[in-house]
Amino acid sequence: MGTKIRASGADVSFKGVFETTEGTSPTTGYFSLPFNTHGLGEERPLESDDPILGQGREAQDPSYGDVTVNGSIKMPFDLRNSGFWLKGLLGAPVTTGTGTYTHTFNSTLSVLPSLSLEIGHPQLSSPKFYSHAGTKLGDCEIGLSRSGGVQATINAIARKEVQASSTLDASPTALAFRKFMRGNGSVTVGGSSFEIMSGTLKFSNGLEAYAPITPDGAISGVDEGDFTASGQLVVRFGTNNTIESAIDAETPLAFSFGWTIPSTSYSLTFNLPRVFLPKKKKEVSGPRGVDISYDWQCARDATEGFLLEAVLINDVASY
Repeated sequence: MGTKIRASGADVSFKGVFETTEGTSPTTGYFSLPFNTHGLGEERPLESDDPILGQGREAQDPSYGDVTVNGSIKMPFDLRNSGFWLKGLLGAPVTTGTGTYTHTFNSTLSVLPSLSLEIGHPQLSSPKFYSHAGTKLGDCEIGLSRSGGVQATINAIARKEVQASSTLDASPTALAFRKFMRGNGSVTVGGSSFEIMSGTLKFSNGLEAYAPITPDGAISGVDEGDFTASGQLVVRFGTNNTIESAIDAETPLAFSFGWTIPSTSYSLTFNLPRVFLPKKKKEVSGPRGVDISYDWQCARDATEGFLLEAVLINDVASY
C-alpha cells in the first residue's frame, strides 16, 4: 500500500491475461505489460429526454445513457510483449523451434480470444484497481518511420469495468523488455527491398458490441466483423516503376514490413500478400523532392490462404 493521495502515471500498473471463460477475470496468470498511454475505461453519459411540460422553464433532471467500456491503448511493440497483443488481435500462433521460437499469427481465425486487463494505482494510500473483463482487441495501427521505437495503438471493447482495492494478481509475469527500433526496419514490395519515406499499417477486426437490454446497461459480449487491412506509403518519386507498373496493370503487390534486433536472429514481420494501390498524381510543391502518398488496401490472397500474417521470432516458448 502506498502513501500518495494523488495518482500519477509513473506509478500505474498494467496487467493482462487471456480468459478461460469469456467475461470472467482470472485471479492468476497475468502478465505485466509495458504501455505508453491507456484510455480503456467505463463511461456513461448524461442524456436529455424529451422535456416534460408543465414543470416550468428550468432544466429538468437528465437521464443516464448506455454503459460503454472501450478505448485505446498505446504500447511499444517490443520483442516479447508484442506476442501477447498479437494473440489478442489475431488469435493463438503456430509456434515452432527450440531455444529460438517462430510464432506465426494470421488473420483467418473466426472467433478471437478474450482478455482481462487491469489498470491500477497501487501507490495511493487507498489503492484503486480497475479490471476490464471480456475485452477483445479491435483496431491496430503501427507507424512506419526512421526514428524511435516501434509503437502500436490498439482499440479495445470490454464487457464491464470492476473497481477493487486490491489487484487480481500480485505476482504477474514480467517478460524482459527490449524495443524494436524503427531504424532497424525494412520494407519489401513485390518481393524486393523498397524505400519509403514513411507510412502506416492498420488492421481491424471490425468489432461490434452485443448490446441487448440489460438491467445494468452493460453489453453482453463483443462480436467479430470483417477483417480488413489498409495503410499508407509515402514514396519519393523517381525511376523505380514497381508501384506504377502494378497500378497500370491493375494487379496487386505483396508487401512486408519488418524489424530486427541487431546481432540476433530475432525479428517481427508483417506480410500482406495482396495489396492494391490507387493511381495518384505527381504533385510538385517546391524545390525539394517529390513525394507521393499512396493509401493502399489489402485483400485475402487465395494462394497464401490469409489476408495478413505476423511472424515473431524470439526466445519466448509459447503465447
